[in-house]
Amino acid sequence: THEKLSFYLTNYEKLSKDQIEKIEKQVNQLIINNIKLDVLEKKYSEAKKMGAEALFGEKYGDIVRIVNIGDFSMELCGGTHVNRTGDISLFKIISESALASGIRRIEAITGLEAINYCNVNIENINIIKNKLQCSSEDVLNKIEGFLALVKENSDLLKKIEDIHILEMINTLEKDASSVVVIDD
Repeated sequence: THEKLSFYLTNYEKLSKDQIEKIEKQVNQLIINNIKLDVLEKKYSEAKKMGAEALFGEKYGDIVRIVNIGDFSMELCGGTHVNRTGDISLFKIISESALASGIRRIEAITGLEAINYCNVNIENINIIKNKLQCSSEDVLNKIEGFLALVKENSDLLKKIEDIHILEMINTLEKDASSVVVIDD
């Protein structure tokens, strides 16, 4: 749609954070370049000879729609498209998952939806930094500090529980040794 898309690619491993950032940067650079899209209709066999990429598992008729983005991409696609890459405004990947063996799916949002997504995340960071009383740069350090404290407190609670159990055992042993058994 004008707000989101799914893109399928061949890759046998989960994409790394760096790979996702590289994809976003490359796509957003193409958006900034405002490239005019060329849309053609050709016979399927002719489109394949031209080098148009077909989607895995898709079925195509005799006549196919080819979307060409400069020298960057030539795809067979039946969906609606913008006239220029700049019409997209912003591209943000929100998920990446396995679809089948060697086939991955990227889900992304675009335009105002992507801008709203970024704004919500910025607002959440601002709320967190206000609650932590720190700068954006220090948020992760503060959270790591709190997590370390939680672990330390958890370890201390475990030690206290162990000491309490030992004290109860000692008390029970003392009480048991002071019990006088009277034989009749």
